[in-house]
Amino acid sequence: MVAEDTALSAPACIPPVAANELHKADEYKKRRGPVSCAECRRLKLKCDRKVPCSSCSKRGCAAICPNGTLTAGPGNRFVLADTQRLHEKIETMGERIMELEDALAVLQAQISDERHPLLSDEHMRVKALPSTQNVESAVNQAFIPAGDALGTLTLGDRARFFGSNAAADYLLSEEINHEAPASSSSLPFDLLLLADAFPTTSVRERKEDVYRRLADWLPPPNEAWSLIDIFYTNAAWIFNPIPKDEFVETIARRVYATPDSRASLACVKPHDVAVMCMVFAQACMTATNRAAYNVEALNYYQLARVALGLDSVIDHPTLQAVRAIQMMTTFLQMLDHPNGATTCYMLVGLAAQACQSLGLHRDDTKWDLSADERQKRRLVFWEVLSFDMWMSLAFGRPPCFTSAQVDAELPEDTERFVGEDGTLQASFRMWTHRFSKECMLKVMDQAFGVTPLAYGTVLRLDRLIREHPISDSLRLVNVGHLEAAEATALILQRNTIFALTQKLLLYLHRSFFAQALLEHPLDPLKSKYAQSVLASFRSAFYITASARTLYDSIPLSLRFWLFWSQCFSASIILGSIVIRSPGCGLAPAARAELDRVCELFEQLSPQSRRIARIMPKMRKLRAKALEAYTAFTTASGGVPRHVCDAEEEMELRFMWGRTRLVNAPSTHTTTTHAHSVDPFAALVSPALWNPLPPTTSSQQTQQQAEPWSESFDILELPSTSEPPPIPINPPLPPSPMSMLAAAVPPGWGTDGHDASAPLNTPSPVSTAASMQGTLDATWQRLMDGIGFPFDDVQGNSGSGGSS
Repeated sequence: MVAEDTALSAPACIPPVAANELHKADEYKKRRGPVSCAECRRLKLKCDRKVPCSSCSKRGCAAICPNGTLTAGPGNRFVLADTQRLHEKIETMGERIMELEDALAVLQAQISDERHPLLSDEHMRVKALPSTQNVESAVNQAFIPAGDALGTLTLGDRARFFGSNAAADYLLSEEINHEAPASSSSLPFDLLLLADAFPTTSVRERKEDVYRRLADWLPPPNEAWSLIDIFYTNAAWIFNPIPKDEFVETIARRVYATPDSRASLACVKPHDVAVMCMVFAQACMTATNRAAYNVEALNYYQLARVALGLDSVIDHPTLQAVRAIQMMTTFLQMLDHPNGATTCYMLVGLAAQACQSLGLHRDDTKWDLSADERQKRRLVFWEVLSFDMWMSLAFGRPPCFTSAQVDAELPEDTERFVGEDGTLQASFRMWTHRFSKECMLKVMDQAFGVTPLAYGTVLRLDRLIREHPISDSLRLVNVGHLEAAEATALILQRNTIFALTQKLLLYLHRSFFAQALLEHPLDPLKSKYAQSVLASFRSAFYITASARTLYDSIPLSLRFWLFWSQCFSASIILGSIVIRSPGCGLAPAARAELDRVCELFEQLSPQSRRIARIMPKMRKLRAKALEAYTAFTTASGGVPRHVCDAEEEMELRFMWGRTRLVNAPSTHTTTTHAHSVDPFAALVSPALWNPLPPTTSSQQTQQQAEPWSESFDILELPSTSEPPPIPINPPLPPSPMSMLAAAVPPGWGTDGHDASAPLNTPSPVSTAASMQGTLDATWQRLMDGIGFPFDDVQGNSGSGGSS
């Protein structure tokens, strides 16, 4: 009772002191006093009482100052004798932990999409060595000076520039420009001359005569209405600047007044005619009962150019003119023509300038416009801006719009629909516009500009892209599996959203992925850019897997090059992992997926000239990957010795945009005057000087066009057996879906943006010396082997250099 009374009589303002707090207080008293550090006291050395002291710093044991000591005993004559063995032991245990984490991630990916609790960021840091350096400095460190990643500049008759982040298929040899187009136009020569002069054509004084000629080449009513339905079913799912109801009421019914009447252009304007011709052109291009590249599609495209010349779009830009030009750009993306991509990019700029001249890029809420007019302006603008972002990303060139100069509101989502759960779902078009506004504008401004790029910016933009919301109805869930019976447009839209985000992530991380392979060829996952390695591999794997299943589900997807262009870029990533780092844990899955993509491309090459062109590069890439992987899995288990490190570094520097100048030899060809001024001159048949009958059936016009795939000799690759798995890594499942799950564990590269996997900091990025003015034979041989030739014209190497 006495003790109890004493406790009760204590003042309430003095709380009881715990034993651990007393211990901390004693420890603080010991440390704050002017005493020597523990190691200096042990060795009886003079200590300057700093933390760390000069004695410990000189002897290499600053990490233990002031309270730690080294173990005394025989064999510890050198200060770091014990610490060296400890570091070796920790490194061995860290490698073992990584193997167990990989195995756990593989098992978790097969049963759930959630990250395993033991694979959280906190647990992943356990195996990291303590370091006195600031790890965040590696994240915020700029990658390379902007001058070291200018891209590729080609001089000569075909001068052009591709930025450091351009798609791989655009960086191939320019020898394809010497091929004939897939098909030739059958329009009369005088109309082709008018089309050739676009966009500077001005023939207002002959408007009535040209109008009559255009009407003669329009399809009959039954075929016209059929083409309209085909366009809004097979083509308008991706870009559609004019809704179907508006097009039918304002254009189609005025041209085809009655079901039996022929086309009449008396009640429509020239720019309206251009829009209608582009509807017909895209319908012919995507009609499943027609050849992929047919004469009719080219005819309607040329007629649209003629129609825009009747009221010059340069002198008189209109909303309908912007719509027509926008539809031309999407058509040229599908067209197999040597100059198609260049013309497409130039027309995107023309459409953007027309938008700015009409004020479409500004907020129109303060103007006294009707709701219908605002909707039209906003829809057209965001369709143009979205396509501009896509094209700029593919070419590695700056976009026409920046976030600092655009404040236009998004259009109303008139295509939203009710999902399976009964809630309203945002449409594909609304998602595209919002993604362009909130993500792509920022990525293009911050990641693909002229200023040096910090790795912290890459990780921040990565998170921005991954966290952008997608409605459940538009989300691609089972990558690598055929989807259930759904509408064709919906499946294509899901895959487009998925492919666009993965493509953006791939290009965002590609430079740092290549740098990681340069710094850590044995295991790039040990690089400070390990997050980029995982993100690039995961995006590449997803892109190729989704493209394979998409074609199996919808063969029409072969006519949309956006799926296959990025598939080739993804194949380069997969092949680079196997060639450069065959001992990496990602190499088995990368090689297996590369084989599957090559087999698919072999299957599709007879149907697509574009794929047939890149097949030689794909075969070389596959052969080199097989050689590197086979050499590693032999008894020696090492990287092929015949590959020089310097050559491999040059090979990878090409991937992340090493500054390069190529002088292409001039081409001297004898052409007519008409052909010399027309970028589409190869489409003109010299014998077609007189008009053909005004309307021809699709069967007749298809017979006029020569088969475009017969001139390609597709080589068959011999089947090779699967090499044994790498002994130091757990075997991966062989099935496509399990391989995908094993290769991309959930949570890796998604929200671990602090680069917490390996925290060891390698040496800073070294800047390569300036390249010689001419590519030497060794460099050219390596490029031919990997599939990146620098020759621009049919095997003739131009001089190249690095500035």
